[in-house]
Amino acid sequence: MNSKGLWRVAAAVLSGLFQVPALAAEGTGEGFSVTVGTKVWVNEWSSWSTPTIGGQAAVVPIDSSTKVSLIPVVSLRFRDFYASFSTLLNTSYTLSGQAQNSIDASRKEFDANVGYYVLPGVGVSLGFKSLSQTFGASNYRWRGPTIGASATVPIRGGTAAYGALGVGFFTMDLPAGDPNSPVNSGLNANYTIGEIGLAYATAGIATIAVTSTAFTLGYRFQSVATKDYKVRAATGTSVIGSTDVHDVTQGPALGVLLRF
Repeated sequence: MNSKGLWRVAAAVLSGLFQVPALAAEGTGEGFSVTVGTKVWVNEWSSWSTPTIGGQAAVVPIDSSTKVSLIPVVSLRFRDFYASFSTLLNTSYTLSGQAQNSIDASRKEFDANVGYYVLPGVGVSLGFKSLSQTFGASNYRWRGPTIGASATVPIRGGTAAYGALGVGFFTMDLPAGDPNSPVNSGLNANYTIGEIGLAYATAGIATIAVTSTAFTLGYRFQSVATKDYKVRAATGTSVIGSTDVHDVTQGPALGVLLRF
């Protein structure tokens, strides 16, 4: 059987609403398989900070320079069902913005999903995501359920175009170090993630039981919009206003996958 018939990028596994396209033999009756890989994400992070300016709490945007994050992923498949797990390894950043000194921060993520291929090139998934961001001694954490869908379209030979989109519904509790924590509790956030790109699949490495390999190159976008963040007055716990605060991470991503 030629490589076009044997190796085909069939669908993108959404791990917390993306991860990397998985490899599948042509047809829907294959047995159990394991795919492992790593995504290298060259990203920029735009977030928000809560400095005290002139004695009054404020919310200001802050941005990072370009950083490289690693996202290991493991996917298990049996016939048309799959489960996937991934983590964005802890990555350090320096962010700065208007009326704000540079801030050293870090972020990490964990995703777990189960899904089903409704068609050979289309997958849907349900999952859970945890996202943690640390600014100095203050740790902000979002978590909640996610849903996603993906599609892969073969182009020629082992090359395919893919797209993935997911959304999540998170809760977030502010740390005590946030100056506005006395007037905020149980905040809700909307999560969005998407990736589009190209994938190339080829034969594996028989000596180490790799049945197929794939390389992906795409652009990944991730957003968390926390709703109704309240800003307190300079003294006491009275509220002077509320706003939605946005956290965006985006950039090109290169993936390498091995299927066993």
